Formats: sequence, C-alpha cells, structure tokens
Amino acid sequence: PASANWDWNLLLAQAYTLSEKDKDNVAVSMLALRLIVNYFKGPIEALDFKQVLAFSERFLASKNKNVRLSVVSVLWNVSLYLHSCSSSDSNSQSVVTQVASIIDS
Repeated sequence: PASANWDWNLLLAQAYTLSEKDKDNVAVSMLALRLIVNYFKGPIEALDFKQVLAFSERFLASKNKNVRLSVVSVLWNVSLYLHSCSSSDSNSQSVVTQVASIIDS
C-alpha cells in the first residue's frame, strides 16, 4: 500500500508536538489518536507502545465522545497486535499491564 512509503515516525512526532501545543483542541487530539490507529497499517515494529499508551491515557476522560472512541481504537489495536504476536517478553508484559491499568481507571 501507499502508506508503506510514509515516514510514520515523523508523522507521529508531528502529531505529538501539535497535540502538546494545543491540548484543548478536540480535533487535534482526535486526529493524533486516529493517526496512531492507522499506524498499525505501517511498520508496527517501530511503534513505541509505552509512548502511545501514555499519550492515549491523557484523553481517557475527554468529554468528547469521538476522542474517547479513538482512545478505545488505539487500545484495541495494541491489544490485537500483542495477541497476534503471542510474545512473552517483558516489554509486552509491561504494555499489557499498562493497558489493564488504563482500562481500570
């Protein structure tokens, strides 16, 4: 697909930066989260799950339904990816623990 040629890390870095600059802008938050969701179509190996989850966690209490739905989509994709890998390394276990704590909050 065309997305294979994209510099996903650059796109994510820009999304994180824009989201930090304009924390109250619902559109920026939602689109940054949707970019993460779509990242799963690209080179997943380069994705920093801990950073993604920390970023997503900031929006759990959002009053905007679409932002919360985007957070759930991120968590869904992370969970599906970890399940498909069936990895037992400590990084995966750490991410699973972080997902569980986000869901419990």
